[in-house]
Amino acid sequence: MKIISKAFVVGDPIAHSLSPLLHQTWLKQTKTRGFYEKKHINQNDLSKKLKTLFLEEGFVGANITLPHKSAVLQIADEVTIRAKQTGAANLLYIKNNKIIVDNTDIVGFITPLLKQLNRHQLKQSSVLVFGAGGAARAVIIALQNEGVQQITLCNRSNERAEKLAKEQTLKTSATRFQTLDWKRRNEPKETINLVVNASSAGMTGADHLDVNLDFCSKETLVYDLVYSPLQTSLLLQARKKKLKCIDGLEMLVSQAKPCFKVFFGIDPPEDNFARNKIKSVLLEREGHQI
Repeated sequence: MKIISKAFVVGDPIAHSLSPLLHQTWLKQTKTRGFYEKKHINQNDLSKKLKTLFLEEGFVGANITLPHKSAVLQIADEVTIRAKQTGAANLLYIKNNKIIVDNTDIVGFITPLLKQLNRHQLKQSSVLVFGAGGAARAVIIALQNEGVQQITLCNRSNERAEKLAKEQTLKTSATRFQTLDWKRRNEPKETINLVVNASSAGMTGADHLDVNLDFCSKETLVYDLVYSPLQTSLLLQARKKKLKCIDGLEMLVSQAKPCFKVFFGIDPPEDNFARNKIKSVLLEREGHQI
């Protein structure tokens, strides 16, 4: 009998995570023998408990969420280039008795975007990114990989945005970086083709992203990485202006697909069944009629 592969998602807190619903739905759809659950582990116990789960309890992999995405790099035997570039990992797995960490947020971000813009359009775009943390770094790397010409960074802490812009400028000459002072966040210097919220602003329990989208043209695409709530104030504002939008659920599903393949050795279904289940739960949490 084939051994059942077991995986999990770890964070602190973790009760809100919808990753188990997503992966378990894919397991049922593909009739794959496997199991996926959530684990609450605090920062102080992370290394010891992860090694116990992998080496003694037979888990094959894990998704990593806040606040552990950077800390797991210190635990790993091998760190992929993507994880090194972002300084964070959302995927951890065992291979040849070694703990390997990787980052699928880069592909998770770019896949939905390339369904809305072709590569030529994206390359010619001027992009405004809100945030300067790990998610913003993954967004920047994904955009750099596509040869995007202009990226403007804006963050409540202007110093963090400037530091990130300088770091990325040293790594590439193909993409021009600049920063936009938070006080002038509604007044970008150039025409913006793509707005990305890669900050935690707008997330359930956090303040909304206090940005006025009047600077957008009718062709501007607005992409919010936050998926809970699904209807963020930024996306509601964008839709009122009849702008094209991408919500955080698209990235959530896209970053999970390569993880599922690593854990269970099979690609997840290409249909939207699991995505729609997640969407129903999110809308129910928000009190919408389904």
